[in-house]
Amino acid sequence: MSRKVIISKTAEKKLSSLFEYLLENWSAKVKSNFIEKLDHNINIIKLEPETFPESQKDLGLRKCV
Repeated sequence: MSRKVIISKTAEKKLSSLFEYLLENWSAKVKSNFIEKLDHNINIIKLEPETFPESQKDLGLRKCV
């Protein structure tokens, strides 16, 4: 069963800044590769969240870093 992944506003802002940084300092290809890896990990989280460790700070949540 696929689960819903919620991206916090803080995470959205950080990702946006990271995408800008990658384009300014690296290349569109590097940004694209990062997004592919991010999408892959989000799909793993949706299908098998138990793969990732539980957050010590927020019970019931898992983290992927």
